[in-house]
Amino acid sequence: MRLLTCVLATAAAWDSLEWLGGGFRGPSCADKRWVALFNETQTRMLAGVIGPRFVVVTPHSKAGLGNRLRAVRAGLALAALTKRCLVLDYSSLDPENRGRRAGESRWLDGTELDVLAPNLVRWDAARTLYEATAKVRGRDAWTLPMNGKGLDGGKLLAYNGLAMVVAAWNHDPTAKLLRAPAVRSAAAAAGLADDDGASRGCALRALFAPTPALAAALAAARASLGPGATLDAAVHLRTNIEYDRGWGRMTCRDVGCWTDVAAVFSRCARALARTATTLLVAADDDGLVDAARARARADFGAAVALPGRVRHHSGISRAEKQLALEASQSHVLGHGDVLGPLLDMLLIASADAFVGTAGSSFSEQARDWGGFGGDRKAVLFTTPYVKSYQGDADSAPLPATPAEAELACRKVT
Repeated sequence: MRLLTCVLATAAAWDSLEWLGGGFRGPSCADKRWVALFNETQTRMLAGVIGPRFVVVTPHSKAGLGNRLRAVRAGLALAALTKRCLVLDYSSLDPENRGRRAGESRWLDGTELDVLAPNLVRWDAARTLYEATAKVRGRDAWTLPMNGKGLDGGKLLAYNGLAMVVAAWNHDPTAKLLRAPAVRSAAAAAGLADDDGASRGCALRALFAPTPALAAALAAARASLGPGATLDAAVHLRTNIEYDRGWGRMTCRDVGCWTDVAAVFSRCARALARTATTLLVAADDDGLVDAARARARADFGAAVALPGRVRHHSGISRAEKQLALEASQSHVLGHGDVLGPLLDMLLIASADAFVGTAGSSFSEQARDWGGFGGDRKAVLFTTPYVKSYQGDADSAPLPATPAEAELACRKVT
């Protein structure tokens, strides 16, 4: 069993995301007040000065990489708010536990925690603390409501049991939670009131650095895009392949329609980027990637993409009835391990500008991990994607034409 436990923020120097290979220096999370306070709490806990308490995150087996990372960043925010250690418990996904369950198809041989190492936050610092404490005290735990729905902030702060469990979440409700009246003063005391870093980009950027294997894979992926490729911009199009319906009045049921959306994304990316040499195209359909690259050549010198094998659902498992439905509709998303989608996400994060899909957890995590801001601009558009209505406050309506997109995106600050 592999139990990845207690997050300990350290004073290590911020690495500016240079390991992504983008040639830029991102804004630092090291000076965030919540990081310093979190570090103090964890240090005292590990030293036995105060009793250990935990927030335990267990993954949603059918959720993809983006949704799993939503849960991880939610767990970190809750741990910082309630002065607890963070436990990333992927033990149910260890090889000996990856057997086939009734009604499920499993295929992953690894998860993101197999290729990511601690960075500014050392989540490996007290690997055995949670298990050792649980053996003595018993598993005194409160499983929080799914995605925090109806979560009582006062009860959250008052709970003094060993562990709060974030089980199978695929959304992060903590930005709203931190503004709730019952939580506001505690959020301010934890350094979270005026900074969403624990529930947005600083969570991923503080938690994770590459293992040597991931660094090598990322370098190889970048090299495959072309000699010395520097990504001036990236786009990510999340489609409705497995839903076959649209959102509101917008509907896209064929590649031609989505290619028109891609043309809007490309022109916006050109307006956001400082130069227009290379655009990275990421999507969940090979045909759309090819069509989008062809259209994007009107805006960029080259439009590149990783091989099609990265375009698969990155869930740990899928229900067999869902796979059968997709096959009956001639929509086969494909299956594989998490590395391909993670490489696509990290390459997007390294780009100079980014245009993504509102409501897509993959687009959200790529944007937040990259720390876009200042001269590096990003936009998430609401599109015909069926979950686009779930986009955050930074989402923008999709312009009707590439020309309108260029005008709108030149105004992005």
